[in-house]
Amino acid sequence: MASKLAQISDKLVDVSLGKLPADLKLKNCQILNTYSGEITDEEVVIYKDRIAFVGSDASHVKAKKTLDLEGMFISPGLMDAHTHIDFLVSPTEFAKQALLHGTLTVFADPVDMVGVLGYRGFNLFLKEVRTLPIRIFTMVPMSLPQDPKFSTSRHMKYQEVVKALENDDVLGLGEVLSWTRVIDRERELFKIMKYALSKGKLINGHTAGARGAKLAAYISSGIFSCHEPINYDEVMERLRLGMWVMLREGTIRRDLEAMISELRRNDISCSRLMMATDGIDPVDMIKIGYIDHCLRLCVMSGMHPAKALQIASLNTATYYGLDEHLGGIAPGKVADIVVFKNLEDFTIAKVFVNGTLSVDDGKIMVKTKPFRHPSWTKNTVNVKKKLEAADFHVKVPKEKKMQDNKVQVIISNLQTDIITKQDAAELTVINDNVRASKEKDVWKIAVIDRLHKSGNIGLGFMKGFKTDVEAFGSTINVCENQLIVIGTDEEQMAIAANTIMDMKGGLVAMKEGKVIAKYQMDIAGIMSSKSYEEASKEYEEMNSTLKKYGCPFDKPLNVLFFAAFLALPEIRFTDRGAVNVKKGEHVNIFA
Repeated sequence: MASKLAQISDKLVDVSLGKLPADLKLKNCQILNTYSGEITDEEVVIYKDRIAFVGSDASHVKAKKTLDLEGMFISPGLMDAHTHIDFLVSPTEFAKQALLHGTLTVFADPVDMVGVLGYRGFNLFLKEVRTLPIRIFTMVPMSLPQDPKFSTSRHMKYQEVVKALENDDVLGLGEVLSWTRVIDRERELFKIMKYALSKGKLINGHTAGARGAKLAAYISSGIFSCHEPINYDEVMERLRLGMWVMLREGTIRRDLEAMISELRRNDISCSRLMMATDGIDPVDMIKIGYIDHCLRLCVMSGMHPAKALQIASLNTATYYGLDEHLGGIAPGKVADIVVFKNLEDFTIAKVFVNGTLSVDDGKIMVKTKPFRHPSWTKNTVNVKKKLEAADFHVKVPKEKKMQDNKVQVIISNLQTDIITKQDAAELTVINDNVRASKEKDVWKIAVIDRLHKSGNIGLGFMKGFKTDVEAFGSTINVCENQLIVIGTDEEQMAIAANTIMDMKGGLVAMKEGKVIAKYQMDIAGIMSSKSYEEASKEYEEMNSTLKKYGCPFDKPLNVLFFAAFLALPEIRFTDRGAVNVKKGEHVNIFA
Protein backbone atom coordinates (compact mmCIF):
# COMPACT_ATOMS: atom_id res chain seq x y z
CA MET A 1 0.00 0.00 0.00
CA ALA A 2 2.84 2.40 0.77
CA SER A 3 4.33 1.94 -2.70
CA LYS A 4 0.98 2.76 -4.31
CA LEU A 5 0.78 5.99 -2.30
CA ALA A 6 4.30 6.93 -3.39
CA GLN A 7 3.28 6.54 -7.03
CA ILE A 8 0.50 9.13 -6.83
CA SER A 9 1.39 11.33 -3.85
CA ASP A 10 2.33 14.30 -6.07
CA LYS A 11 -0.95 13.96 -7.95
CA LEU A 12 -2.89 13.94 -4.66
CA VAL A 13 -1.31 17.27 -3.78
CA ASP A 14 -2.45 18.78 -7.09
CA VAL A 15 -5.96 17.34 -6.77
CA SER A 16 -6.31 18.68 -3.22
CA LEU A 17 -5.36 22.18 -4.43
CA GLY A 18 -7.68 22.03 -7.42
CA LYS A 19 -4.85 21.91 -9.95
CA LEU A 20 -5.84 18.44 -11.23
CA PRO A 21 -9.35 17.02 -11.62
CA ALA A 22 -10.47 14.34 -9.19
CA ASP A 23 -12.12 11.08 -10.14
CA LEU A 24 -14.97 11.41 -7.64
CA LYS A 25 -16.39 14.00 -5.27
CA LEU A 26 -18.76 13.08 -2.44
CA LYS A 27 -20.79 16.03 -1.22
CA ASN A 28 -23.49 16.64 1.38
CA CYS A 29 -22.24 13.84 3.63
CA GLN A 30 -21.57 13.49 7.34
CA ILE A 31 -18.27 11.93 8.28
CA LEU A 32 -17.97 9.62 11.27
CA ASN A 33 -14.51 10.85 12.17
CA THR A 34 -12.47 8.08 13.75
CA TYR A 35 -9.67 10.51 14.64
CA SER A 36 -11.63 13.16 16.53
CA GLY A 37 -14.59 11.04 17.61
CA GLU A 38 -17.14 13.46 16.17
CA ILE A 39 -19.56 13.73 13.26
CA THR A 40 -18.93 16.61 10.83
CA ASP A 41 -20.46 17.86 7.56
CA GLU A 42 -17.76 17.51 4.92
CA GLU A 43 -17.03 16.93 1.26
CA VAL A 44 -14.61 14.21 0.17
CA VAL A 45 -12.51 14.21 -2.97
CA ILE A 46 -11.05 10.96 -4.35
CA TYR A 47 -8.27 10.40 -6.87
CA LYS A 48 -7.48 6.87 -8.03
CA ASP A 49 -7.68 4.73 -4.86
CA ARG A 50 -6.90 7.53 -2.39
CA ILE A 51 -8.63 10.38 -0.66
CA ALA A 52 -7.10 13.70 -1.75
CA PHE A 53 -9.17 16.25 0.13
CA VAL A 54 -11.60 16.42 3.05
CA GLY A 55 -13.25 19.69 3.99
CA SER A 56 -16.44 21.68 4.29
CA ASP A 57 -16.09 23.11 0.79
CA ALA A 58 -14.53 21.27 -2.16
CA SER A 59 -15.88 23.66 -4.80
CA HIS A 60 -12.32 24.50 -5.88
CA VAL A 61 -11.84 20.91 -7.08
CA LYS A 62 -13.32 19.74 -10.34
CA ALA A 63 -14.29 16.08 -10.50
CA LYS A 64 -15.16 13.69 -13.29
CA LYS A 65 -18.13 12.60 -11.20
CA THR A 66 -19.94 14.19 -8.24
CA LEU A 67 -22.24 12.23 -5.97
CA ASP A 68 -24.70 13.95 -3.64
CA LEU A 69 -25.17 11.73 -0.58
CA GLU A 70 -28.09 13.83 0.68
CA GLY A 71 -26.92 14.02 4.27
CA MET A 72 -26.07 10.33 4.69
CA PHE A 73 -23.24 9.21 6.95
CA ILE A 74 -19.88 7.91 5.78
CA SER A 75 -17.22 5.90 7.57
CA PRO A 76 -14.01 4.07 6.76
CA GLY A 77 -14.40 0.40 5.84
CA LEU A 78 -15.22 -1.86 8.78
CA MET A 79 -12.68 -4.45 9.95
CA ASP A 80 -12.78 -7.91 11.52
CA ALA A 81 -9.65 -8.17 13.69
CA HIS A 82 -9.64 -11.96 13.93
CA THR A 83 -11.69 -14.53 12.08
CA HIS A 84 -11.68 -17.83 10.20
CA ILE A 85 -13.04 -17.71 6.67
CA ASP A 86 -11.97 -21.17 5.49
CA PHE A 87 -14.91 -23.10 6.87
CA LEU A 88 -18.47 -23.91 5.68
CA VAL A 89 -18.22 -21.66 2.59
CA SER A 90 -15.29 -20.61 0.41
CA PRO A 91 -13.41 -17.35 1.03
CA THR A 92 -14.72 -16.16 -2.34
CA GLU A 93 -18.34 -16.53 -1.27
CA PHE A 94 -17.61 -15.09 2.17
CA ALA A 95 -15.99 -11.98 0.68
CA LYS A 96 -19.08 -11.06 -1.32
CA GLN A 97 -21.19 -11.08 1.84
CA ALA A 98 -18.58 -9.14 3.81
CA LEU A 99 -18.60 -6.52 1.06
CA LEU A 100 -22.38 -6.17 1.27
CA HIS A 101 -22.03 -5.62 5.03
CA GLY A 102 -19.33 -2.96 4.67
CA THR A 103 -16.54 -5.07 6.16
CA LEU A 104 -13.70 -4.31 3.79
CA THR A 105 -10.63 -5.50 5.71
CA VAL A 106 -10.41 -8.92 7.34
CA PHE A 107 -7.57 -10.53 9.29
CA ALA A 108 -7.90 -14.25 8.69
CA ASP A 109 -6.35 -17.30 10.32
CA PRO A 110 -6.74 -20.24 7.86
CA VAL A 111 -6.38 -22.90 10.53
CA ASP A 112 -8.76 -25.39 8.92
CA MET A 113 -7.21 -25.15 5.47
CA VAL A 114 -3.77 -25.77 6.93
CA GLY A 115 -5.03 -28.48 9.28
CA VAL A 116 -6.27 -30.51 6.30
CA LEU A 117 -3.88 -29.51 3.50
CA GLY A 118 -0.78 -28.25 5.29
CA TYR A 119 1.53 -25.60 3.81
CA ARG A 120 0.13 -26.31 0.37
CA GLY A 121 -3.29 -25.33 1.68
CA PHE A 122 -1.89 -22.11 3.16
CA ASN A 123 -0.49 -21.06 -0.20
CA LEU A 124 -3.76 -21.91 -1.94
CA PHE A 125 -5.59 -19.78 0.61
CA LEU A 126 -3.29 -16.84 -0.18
CA LYS A 127 -3.85 -17.32 -3.88
CA GLU A 128 -7.62 -17.23 -3.46
CA VAL A 129 -7.89 -14.29 -1.07
CA ARG A 130 -5.69 -12.15 -3.30
CA THR A 131 -8.42 -12.28 -5.95
CA LEU A 132 -11.21 -10.99 -3.72
CA PRO A 133 -13.06 -7.64 -3.79
CA ILE A 134 -12.14 -6.91 -0.16
CA ARG A 135 -8.79 -6.76 1.64
CA ILE A 136 -7.71 -9.99 3.36
CA PHE A 137 -4.59 -10.07 5.50
CA THR A 138 -3.46 -13.51 6.62
CA MET A 139 -1.94 -14.82 9.83
CA VAL A 140 0.05 -18.07 9.95
CA PRO A 141 -2.01 -20.61 11.95
CA MET A 142 -0.36 -21.32 15.29
CA SER A 143 -3.14 -23.33 16.91
CA LEU A 144 -1.80 -26.40 15.12
CA PRO A 145 -1.06 -28.80 16.56
CA GLN A 146 -3.48 -28.06 19.39
CA ASP A 147 -1.58 -30.42 21.65
CA PRO A 148 1.36 -32.32 20.13
CA LYS A 149 0.63 -35.31 22.37
CA PHE A 150 -2.82 -35.92 20.90
CA SER A 151 -3.39 -33.83 17.77
CA THR A 152 -3.28 -35.46 14.33
CA SER A 153 -3.86 -32.37 12.18
CA ARG A 154 -1.33 -31.14 9.67
CA HIS A 155 0.62 -28.01 10.54
CA MET A 156 3.31 -25.73 9.17
CA LYS A 157 6.92 -26.47 10.07
CA TYR A 158 9.51 -23.84 10.95
CA GLN A 159 10.92 -23.34 7.45
CA GLU A 160 7.41 -23.15 6.01
CA VAL A 161 6.49 -20.45 8.53
CA VAL A 162 9.66 -18.54 7.65
CA LYS A 163 8.73 -18.68 3.97
CA ALA A 164 5.13 -17.67 4.66
CA LEU A 165 6.19 -14.60 6.64
CA GLU A 166 8.04 -13.26 3.59
CA ASN A 167 4.66 -12.30 2.10
CA ASP A 168 3.69 -8.66 2.64
CA ASP A 169 0.06 -9.61 3.23
CA VAL A 170 1.02 -12.14 5.91
CA LEU A 171 1.24 -9.95 8.99
CA GLY A 172 2.36 -12.46 11.58
CA LEU A 173 1.36 -15.50 13.59
CA GLY A 174 -2.26 -16.37 14.29
CA GLU A 175 -3.63 -17.12 17.73
CA VAL A 176 -1.17 -19.11 19.82
CA LEU A 177 -3.84 -21.41 21.17
CA SER A 178 -2.07 -23.10 24.05
CA TRP A 179 -0.78 -20.59 26.59
CA THR A 180 0.61 -23.49 28.61
CA ARG A 181 2.99 -24.30 25.74
CA VAL A 182 4.17 -20.68 25.86
CA ILE A 183 4.79 -20.47 29.60
CA ASP A 184 6.47 -23.90 29.45
CA ARG A 185 8.76 -22.37 26.79
CA GLU A 186 8.22 -25.19 24.34
CA ARG A 187 11.31 -25.16 22.16
CA GLU A 188 9.88 -25.41 18.64
CA LEU A 189 7.08 -22.95 19.35
CA PHE A 190 9.48 -20.36 20.78
CA LYS A 191 11.78 -20.76 17.81
CA ILE A 192 8.92 -19.71 15.51
CA MET A 193 7.74 -16.92 17.82
CA LYS A 194 11.23 -15.44 18.19
CA TYR A 195 11.74 -15.49 14.44
CA ALA A 196 8.43 -13.68 13.86
CA LEU A 197 9.27 -11.03 16.43
CA SER A 198 12.73 -10.53 14.93
CA LYS A 199 11.07 -9.74 11.59
CA GLY A 200 8.69 -7.21 13.13
CA LYS A 201 5.68 -9.48 12.74
CA LEU A 202 2.74 -9.60 15.14
CA ILE A 203 1.65 -12.58 17.23
CA ASN A 204 -2.02 -12.91 18.12
CA GLY A 205 -3.05 -14.47 21.41
CA HIS A 206 -5.54 -16.88 22.92
CA THR A 207 -5.58 -16.55 26.70
CA ALA A 208 -8.74 -18.41 27.75
CA GLY A 209 -8.26 -19.50 31.36
CA ALA A 210 -4.98 -17.61 31.90
CA ARG A 211 -4.76 -15.11 34.75
CA GLY A 212 -2.30 -13.57 37.17
CA ALA A 213 1.34 -14.52 36.76
CA LYS A 214 0.58 -16.99 33.98
CA LEU A 215 -1.18 -14.32 31.92
CA ALA A 216 1.68 -11.88 32.53
CA ALA A 217 4.21 -14.51 31.48
CA TYR A 218 2.28 -15.21 28.29
CA ILE A 219 2.15 -11.50 27.39
CA SER A 220 5.84 -11.00 28.16
CA SER A 221 6.68 -13.54 25.45
CA GLY A 222 5.64 -10.93 22.86
CA ILE A 223 1.94 -11.71 22.44
CA PHE A 224 -0.06 -8.52 22.84
CA SER A 225 -3.63 -9.27 21.74
CA CYS A 226 -6.45 -11.63 22.63
CA HIS A 227 -10.02 -12.32 21.49
CA GLU A 228 -10.93 -14.71 24.32
CA PRO A 229 -12.19 -12.46 27.18
CA ILE A 230 -15.84 -13.25 27.84
CA ASN A 231 -16.64 -10.74 30.57
CA TYR A 232 -15.73 -7.30 31.87
CA ASP A 233 -13.21 -8.51 34.47
CA GLU A 234 -11.27 -10.53 31.89
CA VAL A 235 -11.21 -7.56 29.51
CA MET A 236 -9.93 -5.25 32.24
CA GLU A 237 -7.18 -7.60 33.42
CA ARG A 238 -5.82 -7.71 29.89
CA LEU A 239 -6.18 -3.98 29.21
CA ARG A 240 -4.32 -3.17 32.43
CA LEU A 241 -1.47 -5.39 31.26
CA GLY A 242 -1.22 -3.52 27.97
CA MET A 243 -2.98 -6.01 25.74
CA TRP A 244 -5.17 -5.16 22.78
CA VAL A 245 -8.54 -6.80 23.33
CA MET A 246 -10.71 -8.03 20.49
CA LEU A 247 -14.34 -7.96 21.63
CA ARG A 248 -15.88 -11.12 20.20
CA GLU A 249 -19.27 -11.15 18.50
CA GLY A 250 -19.60 -14.15 16.22
CA THR A 251 -21.24 -17.51 15.80
CA ILE A 252 -19.35 -19.33 18.56
CA ARG A 253 -19.75 -16.63 21.20
CA ARG A 254 -21.61 -13.33 21.38
CA ASP A 255 -20.07 -11.31 24.21
CA LEU A 256 -19.97 -7.77 22.81
CA GLU A 257 -23.25 -6.37 24.13
CA ALA A 258 -22.63 -7.17 27.78
CA MET A 259 -18.97 -6.18 27.72
CA ILE A 260 -19.40 -2.87 25.88
CA SER A 261 -22.19 -1.81 28.25
CA GLU A 262 -19.99 -2.44 31.29
CA LEU A 263 -17.02 -0.70 29.70
CA ARG A 264 -19.17 2.36 28.99
CA ARG A 265 -20.61 2.44 32.50
CA ASN A 266 -17.11 2.52 33.94
CA ASP A 267 -15.83 5.08 31.43
CA ILE A 268 -13.02 2.79 30.25
CA SER A 269 -10.79 3.92 27.39
CA CYS A 270 -11.63 2.18 24.12
CA SER A 271 -8.29 2.96 22.47
CA ARG A 272 -7.07 -0.65 22.63
CA LEU A 273 -10.36 -2.35 21.81
CA MET A 274 -11.18 -4.01 18.50
CA MET A 275 -14.08 -6.03 17.09
CA ALA A 276 -13.69 -9.64 15.99
CA THR A 277 -16.04 -12.46 15.09
CA ASP A 278 -13.72 -15.48 15.44
CA GLY A 279 -15.82 -16.91 12.60
CA ILE A 280 -19.40 -16.44 11.46
CA ASP A 281 -21.62 -19.01 9.80
CA PRO A 282 -23.69 -18.26 6.68
CA VAL A 283 -27.02 -18.16 8.51
CA ASP A 284 -25.80 -15.65 11.09
CA MET A 285 -24.20 -13.48 8.41
CA ILE A 286 -27.45 -13.18 6.46
CA LYS A 287 -29.85 -12.97 9.42
CA ILE A 288 -27.84 -10.97 11.96
CA GLY A 289 -25.08 -9.22 10.05
CA TYR A 290 -21.35 -8.84 10.37
CA ILE A 291 -19.32 -5.98 11.88
CA ASP A 292 -22.26 -3.70 11.00
CA HIS A 293 -24.18 -5.68 13.63
CA CYS A 294 -21.46 -4.81 16.15
CA LEU A 295 -21.99 -1.12 15.41
CA ARG A 296 -25.69 -1.49 16.11
CA LEU A 297 -24.99 -3.09 19.49
CA CYS A 298 -22.54 -0.37 20.46
CA VAL A 299 -24.89 2.48 19.58
CA MET A 300 -27.80 0.73 21.34
CA SER A 301 -25.64 0.68 24.48
CA GLY A 302 -25.36 4.48 24.27
CA MET A 303 -21.94 4.71 22.66
CA HIS A 304 -21.27 7.60 20.27
CA PRO A 305 -21.30 6.26 16.68
CA ALA A 306 -17.88 7.73 15.88
CA LYS A 307 -16.36 5.98 18.91
CA ALA A 308 -17.96 2.71 17.78
CA LEU A 309 -16.27 3.23 14.40
CA GLN A 310 -12.93 3.72 16.14
CA ILE A 311 -13.29 0.25 17.62
CA ALA A 312 -14.58 -1.22 14.34
CA SER A 313 -11.91 0.30 12.12
CA LEU A 314 -9.12 2.64 13.27
CA ASN A 315 -8.04 0.67 16.35
CA THR A 316 -7.69 -2.50 14.31
CA ALA A 317 -5.70 -0.71 11.61
CA THR A 318 -3.45 0.74 14.32
CA TYR A 319 -2.83 -2.63 15.98
CA TYR A 320 -1.84 -4.19 12.66
CA GLY A 321 0.34 -1.22 11.68
CA LEU A 322 -1.91 -0.18 8.80
CA ASP A 323 -3.28 3.09 10.18
CA GLU A 324 -1.20 5.20 7.77
CA HIS A 325 -3.43 3.84 5.02
CA LEU A 326 -6.64 2.50 6.57
CA GLY A 327 -9.03 3.23 9.42
CA GLY A 328 -10.23 6.74 8.70
CA ILE A 329 -11.49 9.22 6.11
CA ALA A 330 -8.66 11.70 5.68
CA PRO A 331 -6.28 12.97 2.99
CA GLY A 332 -3.85 10.32 1.78
CA LYS A 333 -5.86 7.41 3.14
CA VAL A 334 -7.18 4.56 1.01
CA ALA A 335 -10.69 5.38 -0.25
CA ASP A 336 -12.47 2.48 1.47
CA ILE A 337 -15.76 4.14 2.41
CA VAL A 338 -19.11 2.87 3.71
CA VAL A 339 -22.24 5.02 3.30
CA PHE A 340 -24.93 4.51 5.96
CA LYS A 341 -28.52 5.70 5.59
CA ASN A 342 -28.84 6.23 9.34
CA LEU A 343 -27.07 5.62 12.64
CA GLU A 344 -29.78 3.48 14.26
CA ASP A 345 -29.67 0.27 12.24
CA PHE A 346 -26.67 1.27 10.09
CA THR A 347 -28.38 0.32 6.83
CA ILE A 348 -25.75 0.40 4.12
CA ALA A 349 -26.54 2.47 1.03
CA LYS A 350 -23.21 2.30 -0.79
CA VAL A 351 -19.72 0.87 -0.41
CA PHE A 352 -16.56 2.14 -2.08
CA VAL A 353 -13.41 0.01 -2.22
CA ASN A 354 -10.26 1.73 -3.43
CA GLY A 355 -12.46 4.60 -4.57
CA THR A 356 -14.63 2.37 -6.77
CA LEU A 357 -18.36 2.00 -6.14
CA SER A 358 -18.59 -1.67 -5.18
CA VAL A 359 -22.05 -1.90 -3.57
CA ASP A 360 -25.09 0.21 -4.41
CA ASP A 361 -28.39 -0.33 -2.59
CA GLY A 362 -27.64 -3.96 -1.73
CA LYS A 363 -26.20 -4.91 -5.13
CA ILE A 364 -22.58 -5.76 -5.82
CA MET A 365 -21.38 -3.49 -8.61
CA VAL A 366 -17.96 -5.04 -9.28
CA LYS A 367 -17.27 -8.28 -11.09
CA THR A 368 -16.25 -11.16 -8.88
CA LYS A 369 -14.56 -14.14 -10.47
CA PRO A 370 -15.19 -17.68 -9.24
CA PHE A 371 -12.10 -19.34 -7.83
CA ARG A 372 -11.32 -22.79 -9.14
CA HIS A 373 -10.16 -25.09 -6.38
CA PRO A 374 -7.78 -27.77 -7.74
CA SER A 375 -8.75 -31.42 -7.77
CA TRP A 376 -6.43 -32.27 -4.87
CA THR A 377 -8.66 -30.22 -2.56
CA LYS A 378 -11.64 -32.40 -3.51
CA ASN A 379 -10.20 -35.72 -2.37
CA THR A 380 -9.41 -35.30 1.29
CA VAL A 381 -11.72 -37.84 2.93
CA ASN A 382 -9.19 -40.65 2.78
CA VAL A 383 -10.61 -43.56 4.72
CA LYS A 384 -9.15 -46.94 3.83
CA LYS A 385 -12.42 -48.70 3.16
CA LYS A 386 -16.18 -48.42 3.30
CA LEU A 387 -17.24 -48.71 6.90
CA GLU A 388 -19.46 -51.36 8.47
CA ALA A 389 -21.36 -51.59 11.73
CA ALA A 390 -18.57 -53.76 13.18
CA ASP A 391 -16.12 -50.86 12.80
CA PHE A 392 -18.09 -49.07 15.51
CA HIS A 393 -18.15 -51.95 17.99
CA VAL A 394 -16.64 -51.26 21.41
CA LYS A 395 -15.17 -54.49 22.79
CA VAL A 396 -15.12 -55.18 26.52
CA PRO A 397 -11.63 -56.03 27.84
CA LYS A 398 -11.36 -59.58 29.15
CA GLU A 399 -10.35 -58.37 32.61
CA LYS A 400 -13.39 -56.12 32.89
CA LYS A 401 -16.10 -57.63 35.08
CA MET A 402 -19.70 -57.47 33.91
CA GLN A 403 -22.94 -58.05 35.74
CA ASP A 404 -26.11 -59.05 33.88
CA ASN A 405 -24.43 -58.11 30.59
CA LYS A 406 -23.90 -54.55 31.75
CA VAL A 407 -20.69 -52.57 32.10
CA GLN A 408 -19.68 -49.24 33.58
CA VAL A 409 -17.89 -46.86 31.15
CA ILE A 410 -16.46 -43.37 31.33
CA ILE A 411 -18.35 -40.92 29.10
CA SER A 412 -18.29 -37.29 28.02
CA ASN A 413 -21.33 -35.43 29.35
CA LEU A 414 -22.34 -32.31 27.39
CA GLN A 415 -22.81 -29.32 29.71
CA THR A 416 -23.37 -27.02 26.72
CA ASP A 417 -23.02 -27.54 23.00
CA ILE A 418 -19.26 -27.01 23.51
CA ILE A 419 -18.23 -27.72 27.12
CA THR A 420 -18.19 -31.26 28.51
CA LYS A 421 -17.34 -32.99 31.77
CA GLN A 422 -16.22 -36.51 32.60
CA ASP A 423 -19.03 -38.78 33.78
CA ALA A 424 -19.94 -42.45 33.89
CA ALA A 425 -22.80 -44.61 32.59
CA GLU A 426 -23.89 -48.23 32.82
CA LEU A 427 -24.43 -49.66 29.34
CA THR A 428 -25.63 -52.99 27.96
CA VAL A 429 -23.23 -55.42 26.28
CA ILE A 430 -24.57 -57.54 23.40
CA ASN A 431 -22.26 -60.03 21.64
CA ASP A 432 -19.25 -58.45 23.35
CA ASN A 433 -20.17 -54.99 21.97
CA VAL A 434 -20.98 -52.14 24.35
CA ARG A 435 -24.11 -50.54 22.95
CA ALA A 436 -25.21 -46.94 23.03
CA SER A 437 -28.47 -46.23 24.86
CA LYS A 438 -31.12 -44.02 23.32
CA GLU A 439 -33.16 -44.28 26.51
CA LYS A 440 -30.27 -42.92 28.61
CA ASP A 441 -29.25 -40.43 25.91
CA VAL A 442 -25.79 -42.00 25.72
CA TRP A 443 -24.34 -41.90 22.22
CA LYS A 444 -21.46 -43.75 20.68
CA ILE A 445 -18.86 -41.45 19.11
CA ALA A 446 -16.28 -42.41 16.49
CA VAL A 447 -13.37 -40.32 15.26
CA ILE A 448 -12.21 -41.75 11.94
CA ASP A 449 -8.84 -40.70 10.52
CA ARG A 450 -9.39 -39.16 7.08
CA LEU A 451 -6.09 -37.28 6.79
CA HIS A 452 -3.34 -39.89 7.01
CA LYS A 453 -4.91 -43.17 5.78
CA SER A 454 -3.92 -44.80 9.08
CA GLY A 455 -7.15 -46.74 9.47
CA ASN A 456 -7.48 -45.40 13.02
CA ILE A 457 -10.94 -45.19 14.54
CA GLY A 458 -11.16 -43.81 18.07
CA LEU A 459 -14.33 -44.85 19.92
CA GLY A 460 -16.07 -43.57 23.03
CA PHE A 461 -19.38 -42.42 24.48
CA MET A 462 -21.05 -39.06 25.05
CA LYS A 463 -24.28 -37.93 26.68
CA GLY A 464 -26.62 -34.98 26.28
CA PHE A 465 -27.35 -34.64 22.54
CA LYS A 466 -31.01 -35.55 23.20
CA THR A 467 -31.92 -35.76 19.52
CA ASP A 468 -34.25 -38.32 17.96
CA VAL A 469 -31.91 -39.35 15.14
CA GLU A 470 -29.85 -42.52 14.77
CA ALA A 471 -26.61 -40.93 13.52
CA PHE A 472 -24.99 -37.58 12.83
CA GLY A 473 -21.59 -37.04 11.23
CA SER A 474 -19.20 -34.34 10.07
CA THR A 475 -15.77 -33.80 8.49
CA ILE A 476 -15.38 -30.32 9.99
CA ASN A 477 -14.30 -29.97 13.61
CA VAL A 478 -12.15 -27.22 15.05
CA CYS A 479 -8.46 -27.70 14.22
CA GLU A 480 -8.61 -31.51 13.74
CA ASN A 481 -11.17 -31.88 10.91
CA GLN A 482 -11.41 -35.64 11.14
CA LEU A 483 -14.51 -37.62 10.16
CA ILE A 484 -16.58 -37.77 13.36
CA VAL A 485 -19.84 -39.68 13.72
CA ILE A 486 -22.11 -40.00 16.74
CA GLY A 487 -25.04 -42.38 16.90
CA THR A 488 -27.20 -44.82 18.79
CA ASP A 489 -27.17 -47.43 15.99
CA GLU A 490 -23.93 -48.74 14.47
CA GLU A 491 -25.54 -49.56 11.11
CA GLN A 492 -26.75 -45.98 10.77
CA MET A 493 -23.36 -44.65 11.86
CA ALA A 494 -21.73 -46.62 9.05
CA ILE A 495 -24.24 -45.33 6.49
CA ALA A 496 -23.69 -41.75 7.68
CA ALA A 497 -19.89 -42.10 7.44
CA ASN A 498 -20.04 -43.70 3.99
CA THR A 499 -22.47 -41.05 2.75
CA ILE A 500 -20.08 -38.32 3.87
CA MET A 501 -17.22 -40.08 2.11
CA ASP A 502 -19.25 -40.20 -1.12
CA MET A 503 -19.99 -36.46 -0.72
CA LYS A 504 -16.24 -35.73 -0.45
CA GLY A 505 -16.97 -34.27 2.97
CA GLY A 506 -19.81 -32.62 4.82
CA LEU A 507 -22.52 -33.08 7.41
CA VAL A 508 -25.15 -35.84 7.45
CA ALA A 509 -28.01 -36.74 9.80
CA MET A 510 -29.71 -40.17 9.65
CA LYS A 511 -33.11 -41.37 10.85
CA GLU A 512 -34.78 -44.70 10.15
CA GLY A 513 -32.22 -45.57 7.50
CA LYS A 514 -32.63 -42.34 5.55
CA VAL A 515 -30.58 -39.18 5.18
CA ILE A 516 -32.86 -36.49 6.62
CA ALA A 517 -30.44 -33.57 6.26
CA LYS A 518 -27.06 -32.97 4.70
CA TYR A 519 -24.59 -30.20 3.96
CA GLN A 520 -21.89 -30.97 1.42
CA MET A 521 -18.36 -29.63 1.95
CA ASP A 522 -16.46 -30.90 -1.06
CA ILE A 523 -13.53 -28.47 -0.70
CA ALA A 524 -11.08 -30.11 1.72
CA GLY A 525 -14.07 -31.52 3.61
CA ILE A 526 -14.47 -28.11 5.31
CA MET A 527 -16.10 -25.81 2.72
CA SER A 528 -19.04 -25.93 0.34
CA SER A 529 -18.46 -25.07 -3.32
CA LYS A 530 -22.01 -23.74 -3.57
CA SER A 531 -23.08 -20.11 -3.55
CA TYR A 532 -23.46 -18.37 -0.20
CA GLU A 533 -27.22 -18.28 -0.53
CA GLU A 534 -27.50 -22.00 -1.37
CA ALA A 535 -25.06 -22.95 1.37
CA SER A 536 -26.88 -20.82 3.92
CA LYS A 537 -30.21 -22.47 3.09
CA GLU A 538 -28.77 -26.00 3.41
CA TYR A 539 -26.93 -25.13 6.61
CA GLU A 540 -30.05 -23.67 8.19
CA GLU A 541 -32.02 -26.78 7.22
CA MET A 542 -29.36 -28.94 8.87
CA ASN A 543 -29.61 -26.99 12.12
CA SER A 544 -33.40 -26.74 12.11
CA THR A 545 -33.81 -30.47 11.38
CA LEU A 546 -31.74 -31.45 14.40
CA LYS A 547 -33.62 -28.98 16.61
CA LYS A 548 -36.93 -30.28 15.27
CA TYR A 549 -35.95 -33.74 16.48
CA GLY A 550 -35.23 -32.50 19.98
CA CYS A 551 -31.68 -31.16 20.12
CA PRO A 552 -31.62 -28.68 23.05
CA PHE A 553 -28.85 -26.51 21.60
CA ASP A 554 -29.33 -23.46 19.40
CA LYS A 555 -26.33 -24.54 17.33
CA PRO A 556 -26.49 -28.37 17.27
CA LEU A 557 -23.57 -28.63 14.87
CA ASN A 558 -21.24 -27.24 17.55
CA VAL A 559 -21.42 -30.61 19.31
CA LEU A 560 -19.37 -32.20 16.53
CA PHE A 561 -17.42 -29.05 15.69
CA PHE A 562 -15.87 -29.11 19.16
CA ALA A 563 -15.82 -32.85 19.90
CA ALA A 564 -12.10 -33.02 19.06
CA PHE A 565 -11.13 -29.54 20.31
CA LEU A 566 -8.28 -30.15 22.73
CA ALA A 567 -8.24 -26.64 24.24
CA LEU A 568 -11.52 -26.81 26.16
CA PRO A 569 -12.57 -29.00 29.11
CA GLU A 570 -13.01 -31.73 29.79
CA ILE A 571 -13.35 -34.85 27.60
CA ARG A 572 -12.45 -34.71 23.89
CA PHE A 573 -12.01 -37.41 21.29
CA THR A 574 -9.31 -38.23 18.73
CA ASP A 575 -8.77 -41.09 16.29
CA ARG A 576 -6.89 -42.80 19.10
CA GLY A 577 -9.65 -42.52 21.70
CA ALA A 578 -10.84 -40.22 24.48
CA VAL A 579 -8.66 -37.55 26.09
CA ASN A 580 -9.04 -35.82 29.44
CA VAL A 581 -7.88 -32.30 28.56
CA LYS A 582 -7.47 -31.15 32.16
CA LYS A 583 -5.23 -34.09 33.05
CA GLY A 584 -3.50 -34.16 29.66
CA GLU A 585 -3.88 -37.92 29.25
CA HIS A 586 -5.74 -40.56 27.28
CA VAL A 587 -8.82 -42.00 28.98
CA ASN A 588 -9.38 -45.70 29.41
CA ILE A 589 -13.17 -45.71 29.16
CA PHE A 590 -13.31 -48.97 31.12
CA ALA A 591 -11.18 -47.71 34.03
